[in-house]
Amino acid sequence: MSNKFLTGYFGAQKKEAKKRGEDYNENQNALMRRKRESIREIGDLPVVAHPKRRESCRKNLKRFMTTYMPTAFSQDFSSDHLVVIVKIEQALYKGGLFAFAMPRGSGKTTIVLAAVIFAILYGHRKFIVAIASSDESALKVLDSVVSELENNERIKEDFPEVCYPLEKLEGLAQRAAGQTYKGAKTNMSIKNGQLILPTITGSQSSGIRIKTYGITSKGVRGTHYISPSGEIIRPDFVILDDPQDDVSARSPKQCSNREKLVKGAILGLAGPGKAISGFMPATVIERGDFTSRMLDTKRNPEWQGLTMKMVTAFPEELEGLWATYAEMRAEGLRHGDNGAEATEFYKANREAMDKGAAVSWESRKKPDELSAIQHAMNLYFRDKATFFAEFQNSPEDAAPTSYSLSMEMVCSRVNGIPRYELPQQAAMFVLFADVNQIGLNYVAAGYDNNFTGWVVDYGKHPEGERNMLWDPGASNTSTEAQAIARGILELVKLVCAKPYSQRSRRVYPTILVDGNYMTETVHAAVSAAARTYPGTVLVDRGRSSRTYRPARKEQIVGQPGSNFHVERGIHGTQVVHNADWFRMSAQKSFLLEPGVPGSLSLWGKDPAEHEAFAMEVCAEKLLEYVAGETREFYEWYRVPGVANDKLDAVTGTRVGAALAGAKLTGGERSWKPRRRPRETRKPKVTIHN
Repeated sequence: MSNKFLTGYFGAQKKEAKKRGEDYNENQNALMRRKRESIREIGDLPVVAHPKRRESCRKNLKRFMTTYMPTAFSQDFSSDHLVVIVKIEQALYKGGLFAFAMPRGSGKTTIVLAAVIFAILYGHRKFIVAIASSDESALKVLDSVVSELENNERIKEDFPEVCYPLEKLEGLAQRAAGQTYKGAKTNMSIKNGQLILPTITGSQSSGIRIKTYGITSKGVRGTHYISPSGEIIRPDFVILDDPQDDVSARSPKQCSNREKLVKGAILGLAGPGKAISGFMPATVIERGDFTSRMLDTKRNPEWQGLTMKMVTAFPEELEGLWATYAEMRAEGLRHGDNGAEATEFYKANREAMDKGAAVSWESRKKPDELSAIQHAMNLYFRDKATFFAEFQNSPEDAAPTSYSLSMEMVCSRVNGIPRYELPQQAAMFVLFADVNQIGLNYVAAGYDNNFTGWVVDYGKHPEGERNMLWDPGASNTSTEAQAIARGILELVKLVCAKPYSQRSRRVYPTILVDGNYMTETVHAAVSAAARTYPGTVLVDRGRSSRTYRPARKEQIVGQPGSNFHVERGIHGTQVVHNADWFRMSAQKSFLLEPGVPGSLSLWGKDPAEHEAFAMEVCAEKLLEYVAGETREFYEWYRVPGVANDKLDAVTGTRVGAALAGAKLTGGERSWKPRRRPRETRKPKVTIHN
């Protein structure tokens, strides 16, 4: 069609409108307005198809799941499922918090989806915040909710006030901004990780919101919106859906940060003076990870944590018939029979093989498996480490260690003594400072003669994680050596100002400064500090057990001790110690109850106060220790992403105590009974006449 023809056509239309006394442009605008309004206006809502079915599920989550999502919940529920469902209902209706860990593949994610849809369709909650390990994972929760509302025919039939306006968008979320019902805007929205249900007069779901975040997102804190009436509306329910991943689970620091975030920003979502309700489906990935902490009812009792396992009791024939089965199945899989021969073996010996075994979900098995017990054992023999982590929620340690020291154990060693105060029985007082570019990490501890210790203070100079002693990436006005020397002098002044006391009298610790990094600079700074400090300041250097040797006679100062000595070095006098032995000694001291000879305890009464310190004390794990005739062997494992500066510092305090005379024997020689000198008698002489 040519432009000439169109011009003639529209020109004729304008002339006809003018003859009728009408404005052509205004007519066209009105026509377009009516067309847009017809698109925006959704019209009358369909009637509820099954009112009785809808009403029967109002207060019954289990019935809602089987009625409206029968494909997802086609198998019988386990007893664990039923407990979870009841706990979620309690949180929705009455409030409270609930955390649970289920075996992988138990339908945890599907239960979360059903619970969210149930809550919004019946209006049980008005503003739900869903939090996952990342923004992407959280968006998947929202996408699943929207998809179910758009495509689930039963839900669409019985909840038209929610689903019909969503259907009229025809998959175009941008249409929601102008959508109307009976001339009034529905105010529905699906964008920026948020779903706002349509505002429909008389609807129990009117205006309900779901907002999603990754757990580390900055926007979590203070989430709210302002209603048309000007009221500030805050969340009334939170769902933490698997809020950790493999990387964060292996980082004690990230686990601690997430725990603090939950206890602070997330539990404060409801606003001042109000308690948020919610639940947390999660998976234990590592021992002591974020999920483990939230499930610990002693640590976080308000979450009512429950840990569920696939196998609640292992079979009596685990090392017998089941071991034979495992070999037979592995051989069959290698030769392509898919484990059929092993299944026949299980069928023939099932009664004996099942004896003593119990599983949490009897319906969980594959079509070619005879029972849930066989299914569980197949997973067990496939990869035991994975089985205990993912299906038992009880992961094994990454590597076996010589002794088991946990953050919780370190934190528990509080002694009730105020910070900065030495107990009366402390005969020596030591502060050790570990030196690096990050700063001077120090620990101050008192000891008695039998190596019983009391940590009275620790910290970092300069304070703050982001404040470095010397930042190689910054435009520095001084050299690294100058920064370290200045930091040592500043730390000594800081120690002088600390209110350390014993029996109400001011005391000053013997200061040991790590000299392994920039040794010459450290020696110079220590010499300068020693001139004004009222106590003793020394340089200390740690060496591995492979390289530690007492100095030559002409260099040695005084009598060498056990795994340490004082020597005249190139840059000055210094203490040298076996770092492996003293590090092991420092960690083992926290295995002992406070007050026991050789133990270390922490000031105060609140274990949570020492979590960051405990994290660093546990930053290294002793995998193997072998005591040879001439040399000892140590193999350490360093926990990725965790600093060990406080571990080095607390180790250094024990070096200082040993230097001052502390010994596990009480600082004195072991007592031995004195032998009475044997009496010498002259032999009898017989005189013969």
